[in-house]
Amino acid sequence: MRIPRSQWLVLATSTLTLMALTVLSSILNLLREDLGLTASHVGFLITVYAGFVVLASPFVGIAIDRLGPKPLLVTGSLIYGLSGSAGLFINSYYPLVASRAVLGIAVAAVFSAVSVIIGQNFHGKDLHQMMGLRVSVNSFAAVIWPVLGGWLGAFSWHAPFAIYLVGIPLGLAILRWVPKSQTQTGAAGATKKVTFMTVISRQQVLIAVYALMFMSTLVLSTVTVYLPQLLERVGVSDTFTIGLYVSAFTLTIAVTSLLYGRIKTVLDYGAIAMIAVALWALGFAVIVLAPGKATILIALVIIGLGPGLTLPAAIAWATEIGPESLRGSITGNVTTFAYLGIFLAPILLGPVETFISLPAVFVAIDLASITVLAGLVLAAFVKRARTSA
Repeated sequence: MRIPRSQWLVLATSTLTLMALTVLSSILNLLREDLGLTASHVGFLITVYAGFVVLASPFVGIAIDRLGPKPLLVTGSLIYGLSGSAGLFINSYYPLVASRAVLGIAVAAVFSAVSVIIGQNFHGKDLHQMMGLRVSVNSFAAVIWPVLGGWLGAFSWHAPFAIYLVGIPLGLAILRWVPKSQTQTGAAGATKKVTFMTVISRQQVLIAVYALMFMSTLVLSTVTVYLPQLLERVGVSDTFTIGLYVSAFTLTIAVTSLLYGRIKTVLDYGAIAMIAVALWALGFAVIVLAPGKATILIALVIIGLGPGLTLPAAIAWATEIGPESLRGSITGNVTTFAYLGIFLAPILLGPVETFISLPAVFVAIDLASITVLAGLVLAAFVKRARTSA
């Protein structure tokens, strides 16, 4: 598969979405001390953008359907650079929260527009290879951004916010080199009476796609938020070693997603979903039943195999459902459910940790994985029975 230069630029821009979460991870303690914040305040500052991604994504999808993905990608990248870098100059908490909220709207535009552009330019096997490459590039970037943020944080907690400025040259480069999508007037005319809700009613599998994306990011967020505390319970407390565990998890996702295109040639979406959820159930069961330094590392590799499959699969699956005239709305809601998992993870699992225990968090996510797996297996049996009837 030959990838045009313009599409490499689109892939580079897609890393902005994960940068929003990871760049500041190394300076959280500095923020808390300098601004006099509680742990809850810091947590809200980091995740508030995800809530605004959830709120903005459906409207971004509608805008993409009307204007095309390029204007939204350019605008989103430029706003990303301006709002993300505002922390260079802001010295108080609530203006910083406001800038993160605007950043969330920009992330919604970038995530959805990238999905649509890839879906418009690649099809079949090439589409799956590109979606896998997208997740892989983002996963490798997730290893780099926190390191760069930590290095800049040694100078000042303001300094890492400068990294967000990369959105501005990327937006200008997209404006110059990424071609505008061709409008398909014939297709649009044929499907102008089809609404998003009509697609949902006719293609109920889309609900499963959204649920799969939600579960994928819920798993990612659970590992990100609760892994350091889990490792501390087994005697791992230094930040460097914790970083190695996180890197093992992230690199597993990156390598698996690179192989996703080949895997998709032999497995359908349903099989990929079942295998991924089974891996989550197995990995979290290892953590619950045999927590230890080595077993947690093994569990992270097992769990990481799942998102490496489901993240590219869910986005590719969504782009193949419904008419092209509604592709923005369909992928916009993929973005909504992706960030809903990130936003809700601490809200859903926080009370479990507070009122029960940290191990109960992993029991809960394991039981959720087992329940989803049972539902997928049952659905597969029902589908096979109807087909053979």
